[in-house]
Amino acid sequence: IYPSGGAGIARVSPSLFNAYTADDKRKAVTFITSYVYNGVTTNLSVTDPDPTKAVSFQKLWDKTAKTSGGEGTSIPVLRYADVLLMLAEALNEANSGPTPEAYAALNRVRTRAGLASLSGLSYQQFKEAVWLERRLELTFENGRRFDLVRTGRLVDAVKAENSFSRNATIQPFHNLLPIPQNDMDANPKLVQNPGY
Repeated sequence: IYPSGGAGIARVSPSLFNAYTADDKRKAVTFITSYVYNGVTTNLSVTDPDPTKAVSFQKLWDKTAKTSGGEGTSIPVLRYADVLLMLAEALNEANSGPTPEAYAALNRVRTRAGLASLSGLSYQQFKEAVWLERRLELTFENGRRFDLVRTGRLVDAVKAENSFSRNATIQPFHNLLPIPQNDMDANPKLVQNPGY
């Protein structure tokens, strides 16, 4: 997702939008793909550089809000689907491959989304299926960066995302959170040689 410059509007990257299959029920509630104004329907796009014609995020948008900004709902801290996906991933790691319980946890999330259950996957295939499911199920819930960092995929994921003429510059040290300036000012020896 990229800020568009307009208040409350963000452009959705094609890689995220296209990761949802047509039968995934989450796609329709996650994105705004068209709108009607004065009886005219405008279809939105994930490739049009004009932010006013861009597919936008609506997952946590409270459409009943009476303010002009369309206030969002509360952002979830932890959801049951997140717990199920953590369990599936942990069981796959602990057993060097998916167990029946790991499949049950992953497939419970997929079934709710209208997707077919998975089976017969290798250790690596199952791991990647869980990572994809986390991206789709938990999108816009502020966990993607942490998933990419903990799985060692942040740098590659950012470099691969080049929609809207984006030229991302990222380096391995971006996996780390920044040290607050106040702390560095208070102790100049805190960062003598960061090694980057």
